[in-house]
Amino acid sequence: RKSISRAIKICESLRNNPKGYVDRYKAYGKIRECNNQYRYNARKMFEGGLLNMKIEAIITDMDGTLVQYENSDYKSSWDAIGNRLTGWRKDQWFLNLDIYYKEKDRLTEWSEANAILLKGLEVEKIRNALLPVPYSKGVKDFFKNPSRLEVTGILSGGISIVADEIKNELDMYFALSCSLGTENGYFNGEVDVLDMWKKHEVLEDVLKKDYNISMENVCYIGDHDNDISVFRRAGLSIAFDPKTQKTIDNSNHTIYDFKDVREILGIYST
Repeated sequence: RKSISRAIKICESLRNNPKGYVDRYKAYGKIRECNNQYRYNARKMFEGGLLNMKIEAIITDMDGTLVQYENSDYKSSWDAIGNRLTGWRKDQWFLNLDIYYKEKDRLTEWSEANAILLKGLEVEKIRNALLPVPYSKGVKDFFKNPSRLEVTGILSGGISIVADEIKNELDMYFALSCSLGTENGYFNGEVDVLDMWKKHEVLEDVLKKDYNISMENVCYIGDHDNDISVFRRAGLSIAFDPKTQKTIDNSNHTIYDFKDVREILGIYST
């Protein structure tokens, strides 16, 4: 098969990290350059199961991965809402981003501060800022493939209005995200937060309780540093249009079109 890996962990990943799956063609080339014992051990890893792991779930981040909102550094649903606001609300929305977002322990404060800014606004107007879903390249074709048998789901710190719409449109099993509280068609200033820096804890719990799936049988797709905790636990990790070098370095593959996910899965199921 044609190689589509852009983030290859070659010699050191094989030597130090048995779960650091790599592209087999480039790896074999490097294996030939190593000593006999290393060559034997590495080849044994490849032919002894790493390329035959069973992927039982395909889970993906949403903002910047499944969707691409314009006028946003993070391509996010939160920013899409902020861009629809006007006046002092809009100013405060993006000020909140500067104040809270990069401090991991203040993520809940950030979400709650934004939810308060939306209090009293019509839900439908915000829905119109978010929908229709601006899918990333190849997403709809990949997830609408009727031959897919894996559990599919969304794990995101983004807005549930979008996550739930995607779940329904692409017939996914679940969507975990931040849910803004509403009453009688208006936002009530409350929010149920999914901590984007603790995604691995949320996912492990859901997969174990609801589907009896372990993380070693998961393919996870994300785009930013907050996905790395899941990358490190998933059997197969894919960075989609990664926003940082750190994201690339902690993934097994890097892609820019979801059609490439199918080819990657084919490599590891042969």
